[in-house]
Amino acid sequence: MYHSISFELGGAPITIQFFELWIGIGLIVAIIELDTEVRHFSKKTADTLFMIATVSMIVGVMGANRATILLLSSSLWETGKIQSSYSGFSFLPGLVIGAVTFALIAWWYRLPLLTSVNTLIPPLAIAHAFGRIGCFFGGCCFGAPTKCPLAIIFPSTSAASKTFGYPVGVHPTQLYEAVLLFGIWFVTKNIVQREHRAFAYLLSYGTGRFALEFIRGDQRGSIPAFEFLSPSQLMSIAMVATGAALFICRKIKRHENSHKPN
Repeated sequence: MYHSISFELGGAPITIQFFELWIGIGLIVAIIELDTEVRHFSKKTADTLFMIATVSMIVGVMGANRATILLLSSSLWETGKIQSSYSGFSFLPGLVIGAVTFALIAWWYRLPLLTSVNTLIPPLAIAHAFGRIGCFFGGCCFGAPTKCPLAIIFPSTSAASKTFGYPVGVHPTQLYEAVLLFGIWFVTKNIVQREHRAFAYLLSYGTGRFALEFIRGDQRGSIPAFEFLSPSQLMSIAMVATGAALFICRKIKRHENSHKPN
């Protein structure tokens, strides 16, 4: 159900899907945001962070589809075979792959990992927020049927209408998540201390995504023995647990350092 704009450039017809347009806007805004963030570092460190962030993003995007197949395709668990026609894409597997890539390269360049990650949180959040707006126009990641005033009736050709019928209003979960992510961007950028950004992101996004999964209506697969929760909810729990553990460890370390004899 992609919305698009068409125009001619030099006599050649060009069509841009709104889904791709919003993702492109998100990437541009994220680059600008990252440029402001790395000004806290030396030019050499800033250039290295830019390079690592770019490589990690590419690896995360390239690996997300394959990881989604392995983690989310129920047919894989039932038959033991990967269906090449499966085209699912989930943010969280891509985030994990990108984060691991970033950590390994940052370690190789001997950059302080947590400091580097804290620098990337606002650009990551705002890029993801624009990406969710793209999901709204693309018709993916839709919500469950609802009669609430915020319900959206997608076109008859959309995945939501094919799933629940037309005209049936569904939760615009893409926009709910976009609002959550814009909020996370604002808070981590302007309110939370720089050293606490990663903790704040893991706790807030993990909690918010876990809750939103209850009103998602699209097919997201399942994992045996955990069918009562979606794979994204399991990863959200892991995010919250990781954020809480890092926060507690940092508090303990600070407490120990404050009690060391001078």
